[in-house]
Amino acid sequence: MASLSEAPYGGRVRAYYDAATSGYLDFLGKTFQAGVLDTGGAGPSAARYAASNLRLAARAGISPGQRVLDAGCGVGGPAIDIATTLPGLRIDGVTLSPVQAEKSRELIAAAGLQERVRIQVADYHTLPFPDATFDTVVFFESSGYSPDPLGLFREVLRVTRPGGRLYIKDVFRLARQLSAREQAELDEFNHIYVHHTRPLGELAEAAGRAGYSGVETACLDADITTRFMEEAMIGDLQEPSLTPFGEVHFRPFQVLPITFGELRARRP
Repeated sequence: MASLSEAPYGGRVRAYYDAATSGYLDFLGKTFQAGVLDTGGAGPSAARYAASNLRLAARAGISPGQRVLDAGCGVGGPAIDIATTLPGLRIDGVTLSPVQAEKSRELIAAAGLQERVRIQVADYHTLPFPDATFDTVVFFESSGYSPDPLGLFREVLRVTRPGGRLYIKDVFRLARQLSAREQAELDEFNHIYVHHTRPLGELAEAAGRAGYSGVETACLDADITTRFMEEAMIGDLQEPSLTPFGEVHFRPFQVLPITFGELRARRP
């Protein structure tokens, strides 16, 4: 397939994150995810995101010594949290945004992980890696930037070792007929984030067609909190006012038809 990075849509994704990355860092931290797997503890958002990233790693089946691809890695927040905790792990990340790649290198160096975490500018539809490179490929709220899930999964399957895992945690569209108001809010959501929000079942079907086996999906809504994303946009929820991040991203959605979910699969 043609490279996303050369297509108009890919250019919009790159431009969005080149412009928005500093706001994410200032108001959300180094993990660019709307939903956190709630561990039930207290503490600052950075610690809660780190705990969530480690839970996601466990759900993905990541273990010490593996080679992992973080597809759509942002500035490497999850990769840094996971590599800090799991010894011998090597993580490669790809992002369309040169701004994210440059910032990730600063964060990786500060964590002392230059030999174990490497991030580069690349399109996850046309990956710069040999066949059968990775034990696990993860998408942490990044699969929705693909205009071609079937082509994406075929490429990801190529770089996954036999028996290797695919794991996705993302925002998905509710799998039912939407009202006009719901569709309008979803269209606005997709416009703000330059996103393709699909039903989870659509991605599961694409993964199966691409050649993955044992495809499983689950809803994560009961385990997810969006508190930190809300605070990034509104600031003090007791006396709400929009932050600079919120001025770009906040909308008073009332019936936004989205859900958090996950997908697991294996390469035969």
